[in-house]
Amino acid sequence: MVTAWVGLVSLGILLARHFKSSWETRTLCGVKIWFALHRGLMIAALIMVVIAFIVIFVYKGGWNYDTSNPHAVLGCIATALGLCQPIMALFRPAADHPKRPIFNWLHFTVGNAAQIIAVITIFFAVSLESSGLKDNFYTVMAVFIIVYLLFHFFFQVHTWSSQRKKNNEVKMLDLAGRGGLANSNDAPEKNLVNQAIRLIFLGIYTIFVVVILIALYALIGVA
Repeated sequence: MVTAWVGLVSLGILLARHFKSSWETRTLCGVKIWFALHRGLMIAALIMVVIAFIVIFVYKGGWNYDTSNPHAVLGCIATALGLCQPIMALFRPAADHPKRPIFNWLHFTVGNAAQIIAVITIFFAVSLESSGLKDNFYTVMAVFIIVYLLFHFFFQVHTWSSQRKKNNEVKMLDLAGRGGLANSNDAPEKNLVNQAIRLIFLGIYTIFVVVILIALYALIGVA
């Protein structure tokens, strides 16, 4: 569950949210690279969640919920929402379909709700007597959440900044073009630089997630 929700899902959401304009001229398995990576990460995460869900119920001998801790209930809700995602994806309208925006918002809302509930569920796991986890588990998860949100903020600001500069350059080129002085030779180079920056920070985030997962594995292992 930790690997799926903290690692794979967070990476998949970052790719879907901030990298749709990356690798514009390249494809992977017949689809855009961001989508291929997003789909692969989410499928792997869903498989892990389902396996973990089954293992938990087998280990516990079924549903024997007799505590005020909402961990089990929230975990079931997060898993159910996660299962809804690929089902909705099977009925995804075409990109130019008038109902595509509705699907996009539903997919976005359900996916993010599933991750938020799952992370909350992981926090509640610490207070389970059977987990044996210590309070330092809270610290590691808090660091993950803060850095995860900071990366979302960085990518969003970078997108806004790049788009604003692009719009200003278009206006300037239009004005220059009317005077016969248009020059857009540096536009492709700027796009490459912006994409390189985004990929570098995506790599940094991936390394960060691996470190966080190793820390969580260690804390779970000694519990």
